[in-house]
Amino acid sequence: MLAWRRDATSMTPPRPRPQPLWARVEIDQFAAQALLAATPTLAKIPFAVVRQREDGHKASLFAVSRRASELGACPGMPVFIARRKVGDRFRTLPRDERAESAVRATLSAVYGEWTPVFESATAGSWAWLDLSGTPISRAVAWEDIGRRLSAELKARSGLCELAVGVSVSRVVAQILARQALPDSVIACPVGQEQAQLATVDADSLPGLASACRERAQMYGLEGVDQLLDLDRATLVRRFGKQEGGRIYGLVRGMASEPRRSAVAEIEAETVLRADINDEVLLHEAVRLTADKATHDLRRAGLAAHAIRLTLLYSDNRRAQKTARLLASTDIFDRISAASLAAFDELHVRRVALKSLHVAALRTSSTTGQRDLFDGIHQHKRRRLGAAITDIRQRLGFDAVLTGGALSLDRE
Repeated sequence: MLAWRRDATSMTPPRPRPQPLWARVEIDQFAAQALLAATPTLAKIPFAVVRQREDGHKASLFAVSRRASELGACPGMPVFIARRKVGDRFRTLPRDERAESAVRATLSAVYGEWTPVFESATAGSWAWLDLSGTPISRAVAWEDIGRRLSAELKARSGLCELAVGVSVSRVVAQILARQALPDSVIACPVGQEQAQLATVDADSLPGLASACRERAQMYGLEGVDQLLDLDRATLVRRFGKQEGGRIYGLVRGMASEPRRSAVAEIEAETVLRADINDEVLLHEAVRLTADKATHDLRRAGLAAHAIRLTLLYSDNRRAQKTARLLASTDIFDRISAASLAAFDELHVRRVALKSLHVAALRTSSTTGQRDLFDGIHQHKRRRLGAAITDIRQRLGFDAVLTGGALSLDRE
């Protein structure tokens, strides 16, 4: 006992935890900026990115360039209206997936050099950087960190505009980044977080459900300063346990993003080049999307217990259905069959489709254990799937496609 006490008293005190420091990066119109970075000749031309052929039914703009935005074009605007506003020089271009992927890879490399703890959106439009205790946080004034980060991201990625918010509070950093759009940097001095939050509209708080925002307007709670006057019990009574507790934390800078499930979800999407209402082609589109989801499952070493199919129609209405699988699987045939069954039950409207989305749900790591009654056919299918995944990892997903997917692409 005495020896333990001597050892305990001789131990050095633990190092104090560094002060939190968050940087939030927001990139507006990412698809258009990535296309411009890959094709500098577009710099003087007002253009927009569309996800379908521009002659598709009710085709709309997905992302717009700075010049097109200055002339009145905006995301979601129908192509024919944008042409009237901008004029004859206006161009519509398809998304360049390779250019977007290259920019995302460059951004991730920069984030990793600044901090080992970062999170970025799959689409590349935002990123979180935890700079707590990093060398840059000790060597540079916090007001200059955002400017340095912005300059380096632009220089290496070719992006023209991005916004950065810096604060010890994650909530404040996100709000400041949105205020800094499209191309500015805002940092909150240490100790001014509460004063900064008090000046923000309640509608600007991140992560709140639309119903919660509508209820705040109904109660006349338009500013964060009004929410600060309410205790936790009052907020829970007015907004419910989950949202009320979340608001209580947000207005005090103590909460950030909604809680995320620890179980990974694999998502895949197929955006149709034209609005389609042909059942045969739509079935091929479902199979292609299920194939993408299966490929991502295999790359991650996961198996799915359920799938969720989401349809987006040309009138921007959505339909969604979740289907359970008989057993966890990463086999394309089973995931494809479940997706097709969900599609046949879900697609009842006589309206053309714009895109399909398949999500693999309730995923778990594959253990290598096979079903009890697996036969030679199942064994061959597994070996074929493993071989296809290997080829796609080396040469890209499009290296191996079904004949139906090729006919869909020609259409």
